Amino acid sequence: MTAATRRLWLYGLLLLLPALAVGALALGLLAREQDRLAEREQAARETRRAAVETRAR
Repeated sequence: MTAATRRLWLYGLLLLLPALAVGALALGLLAREQDRLAEREQAARETRRAAVETRAR
């Protein structure tokens, strides 16, 4: 392997590794956001149900 080839591999890795790290971080953030939205949806559903029960009385 020549020096130029090694340098190209190194540059490729230097570009690939941060890109993979950013992608993994983005997926983690999306999972957290999905959980947060599910919790808010559940709370809203419970609030609506309580309001309907209160009106029905």
